[in-house]
This record gives sequence, C-alpha cells and structure tokens, in this order.
Amino acid sequence: MKILISADMEGATGVTWPADVLPGTPQWERCRAMFTSDVNAAVLGFLEGGADEVLINEAHWSMRNLLLERLDERAEMLTGRHKSLSMVEGVQHGDVDGIAFVGYHTGAGAEGVLAHTYLANSITGVWLDGERASEGLLNARVVAEYGVPVVLVTGDDLTCEDALGYAPQAPKVAVKDHVSRYAAVCRTPARTAADIRSAAPARSARAERPHPRPGGPPTLARGVAHDPH
Repeated sequence: MKILISADMEGATGVTWPADVLPGTPQWERCRAMFTSDVNAAVLGFLEGGADEVLINEAHWSMRNLLLERLDERAEMLTGRHKSLSMVEGVQHGDVDGIAFVGYHTGAGAEGVLAHTYLANSITGVWLDGERASEGLLNARVVAEYGVPVVLVTGDDLTCEDALGYAPQAPKVAVKDHVSRYAAVCRTPARTAADIRSAAPARSARAERPHPRPGGPPTLARGVAHDPH
C-alpha cells in the first residue's frame, strides 16, 4: 500500500505569521523543524498502519522547506518545482492508495490562520461549482479523478471543519485553534506529533476509494484583488 503526503506549511504546528512560512527568514528556519515533525509523524503512523511506501510531495511555496535529513528513512520526498499536478503531484501514476493533506489551511476569503488559496494577497476568493473553495477542496476533487481518497487532514481547527465537506470520513487533527488570521492557540510539537501519528489510517485507504464525480466539467470562478496604484 502506498500513501502520498501533500505537505503544505501554513497549517503546520506553531505557524501563525507570514514570516513563519517565507523562505529565508529566521522564523521560517525555526518553523521548518516543526513542519518536518508533523510530516514525520504522519509517515510513522502510516507505516505502522500498514503502508509499504510513503511518498511526500512538498507543496509549499518554493517546495523546498522540509528537512530531508530529519525525515524517516523509509519515506521518500519529492521536492522542488514545477510539477504537473503541483500540490498533489504523484497521484496520477496509478499506484497511490490514499493521500494525506498535512499542514493545510482554509481558503481565500474564509476565517482561518493564514487563510488563502494559492496567492495570499492576490486572490480574494475561489468558487468551485458555486462553493467557496479551499486548496483542500480543489486538491480533493483532483485526486478523486484518480480514484484516490483523502485519508488524513491536519491544520488549524477551521481547516478540519472545512475538510468535513470534502473528506468527511478522513481523520482530522487540529494542531492549533484559530484566533485570528495571524494568531492561534498552538499545541506543542510533541503533542501534535503524537496526535498525527495515532490518526494516520493506512489500513482503510483501499476501502475508501472514491468514484470520479459525474457530470460535465466543473465551474471555477475567482476574485482578484486589484492594486489601486
């Protein structure tokens, strides 16, 4: 059984501020370790749960944020960009049984820590078939086309609520509770690692395979912020 982990950073343990996820800043360097801890916990949980392979797809910004040297040696990591399917690259090869969204966040225009959809200060909202869409929803729709279920979601508490709409059966782990766009009540890395590890459910991946949605192409709309200058 093979699990793909799509690893974003805004929803990682301890992350609340733009500099926490901006490559090159001191805060980013500090938060990389906590981000890696979240991903490692998912890797360990999936392997303990029956997975034979775990591939991690770096999905944040430059896609060069995780600390490879600290990852479980049994996992592999796809890092760097560009990739045909971006955040869910690797799902298209027909050998993935389940995908985990680790470190995810809510969408543009919604409440949530560092909420955005792809471009933080440019896109004010994205709607898919009339529903406000997060990156989680959009990526879940993509992987469903390949028959792959979402089997774990981690992020803030509002991200977990958002995931009820696109992955109702998947375990969800809140590593922090939203207070405002740039503030959260955070749990420690030791605690979140234990929670993520215990939630990773590799054994159930094959049983949850979705069918592609019927009907024609989806309708996608977005709102764009305009610079008055």
